[in-house]
Amino acid sequence: RDRVNRRKMAPGTPPAAEPVLVLDTVASNNVLVNSTAWTQIPGLTITFTPTDTYVVVILTRGLLQDNITGNLDDLSPAQVSVFHNGTPMADATDVVDMGGVPIHDPFLGYTGMWVGLQHKWSIHAVTEVLPGSTHTFDVRARMYVTSYLGSTFDSFYAGGRGINTPNIADAVAEGTLILLLIPK
Repeated sequence: RDRVNRRKMAPGTPPAAEPVLVLDTVASNNVLVNSTAWTQIPGLTITFTPTDTYVVVILTRGLLQDNITGNLDDLSPAQVSVFHNGTPMADATDVVDMGGVPIHDPFLGYTGMWVGLQHKWSIHAVTEVLPGSTHTFDVRARMYVTSYLGSTFDSFYAGGRGINTPNIADAVAEGTLILLLIPK
């Protein structure tokens, strides 16, 4: 087991049953998240059918951006999770509370406009998969609450650059999902 070989697998391709590390990576587009229902982030899905037992190391990271409305209680409560075969994985969740900030003109003071801030999620998890069945890993986001004490919270963008970040390169702002499969 002293040999390490990294290769990119095509989706649905079973990993070879040999003592190597296999790497699979996908990238995302952004999606507007505006409810407490889980929303799948486009592009962050990997499906495969292993021919052997594997330990799977899951890594995901990406950009979140508040979809600000200009309210003084401007806040977006975001939750991002890794799902395995349609079920959220235990200990594979990141919670991010985002808020916008008021734009101040150095001469006029508060302009009445707000700008959304960008935040990142980062999750890592480990699980084991058995041969003979198909496994799908995907990343989803939701608002973990939509209002509190009379304040209504804002929706947010997950997985890539939002509407307020037109100059950020896609490679910097997109979300990623990486699976590292280690033969057991």
